[in-house]
Amino acid sequence: MRGKGYKRNQTNLYYSSKRKRKKRDMARRAKEKKEKNEKEAGKKMRKKRRKKTSKKRKDRLNARSLGFERV
Repeated sequence: MRGKGYKRNQTNLYYSSKRKRKKRDMARRAKEKKEKNEKEAGKKMRKKRRKKTSKKRKDRLNARSLGFERV
């Protein structure tokens, strides 16, 4: 009779470990997703932070291309 209890216990252990593995995998996946999102956000911020050409400089460059020597 002891054998049956042992077997039943084994299956329970198998399923509980399966559940644990599933939880771990889900947590890992969530962590990876979070890291990826943070990385993407960083990229976007860097893009935004790029220095924009000032109006004065734009006018000067435009004038130079039109043929004025110095502005």
